[in-house]
Amino acid sequence: MEKILSEKIKEEKRFLYEDYISYKNLKGVSNEKLNNLEKDLEVALPEDFKAFYRYKNGSNYSPLFFTAHQKSDNKNLFYMFSIEKIRSFWIRDTCFMEEIYTKEEIARLDKRIKPFLNNKKWIPFSHSITGSHLLYLDFDPTKEGKRGQIIHFIHDPDFVYYVAENFTEMLRESNKYFDKIENIEDYIV
Repeated sequence: MEKILSEKIKEEKRFLYEDYISYKNLKGVSNEKLNNLEKDLEVALPEDFKAFYRYKNGSNYSPLFFTAHQKSDNKNLFYMFSIEKIRSFWIRDTCFMEEIYTKEEIARLDKRIKPFLNNKKWIPFSHSITGSHLLYLDFDPTKEGKRGQIIHFIHDPDFVYYVAENFTEMLRESNKYFDKIENIEDYIV
């Protein structure tokens, strides 16, 4: 991602450039902090996810970081939470879709995702710049899913979508999408 951003963001695009520089100056976190986070959340975080956080503790509020490009929402930019923000966004309660949705609506849910609107084993790590989208590491998938898969919660109407099998795949797909964008400034509305 950094390579793509460095090619597409020039100093003359001041508001984008300042966000990019802010991201570039971020430091990573220690293994001890990651271990404490895992202990608090009661999960073993995927190695690719931890490797990112050893490199950078999130992305600040930079809207340049990545997109969860998918059919449900093809134009939303996300930023990565710091590990402190992961803790503050983590919800310890569970809300079943049956409490809100009909059986027909629930049937539209991807078969890799259990019918929840929130789940203690969904670890939030990213938020959209619009404020109505969250990305989670899903540690409670169905038999068809995979532990650590990436899911996307969209508010209004509330629903959950499958994004990728893992963190690396999500970033790879995001990079492909960003690489095709001619002018990032036009993309950020």
